[in-house]
Amino acid sequence: EDMAIIQLKKAVAEHPSYVKAYQLLALLYIETQQYTNARAALRAAHKLDTTDPITLSYMHELNQIRKSKADFMEDRAQKKAKQTNRLCR
Repeated sequence: EDMAIIQLKKAVAEHPSYVKAYQLLALLYIETQQYTNARAALRAAHKLDTTDPITLSYMHELNQIRKSKADFMEDRAQKKAKQTNRLCR
């Protein structure tokens, strides 16, 4: 994965209009949970082609990950608050 990311970064640097390279880079970033980098790669791909279905699909996937992560953090905070309330009694 690390070597693939390095190679795709080189491909993007040499061919900044190559949408597929941005998409593959974003996919690798998603796979390695580097969501900020994935979002940046997808924004670049989206800027080049706003209607590409793969880019839109990956962007949707990232939004789903963000939503599920936010839900998880909210549930965790609620559980922690309940535990704190029990201890304070």
